Amino acid sequence: METLDIGLSDINDLFIEIGLADPKGAEYGERLKKRDQVFDYAAVFDAALKKLSKKRTLTLLDCACGRSYLSFYLNHTLAAAGRSNLRFIGVDTNRDLIEKCRRAASALEYSNMEFYCGEIKECRAAEKTDVVYSLHACDTA
Repeated sequence: METLDIGLSDINDLFIEIGLADPKGAEYGERLKKRDQVFDYAAVFDAALKKLSKKRTLTLLDCACGRSYLSFYLNHTLAAAGRSNLRFIGVDTNRDLIEKCRRAASALEYSNMEFYCGEIKECRAAEKTDVVYSLHACDTA
């Protein structure tokens, strides 16, 4: 599968902020498999989103989001491709990871991302949820 077309410097800045790369931009070796999973999932996701409305805002729910690598990557690449009608909600039981996600979204000025600490089964979005996904919800979903 191919990845969405974005600039390398853009993606490097994103990876630094979300923790897939160190502050100098070198990718963490132990996270290369995670990065590849994000790229593969994003290609599938992009194809699926083409079938959904471009007129209204779509709400995407990332269950057991962890560091939200996939959501941040999708937000970045889809916005670069002109898809600005997306709202991302991440939920995870790890308060520290949720705080990291909130800080990263703030630093990246992603006002369309929200993160909540809690159980997936207790998550109730205020609006209709269009897509529910999880990169890895090991023993959680």
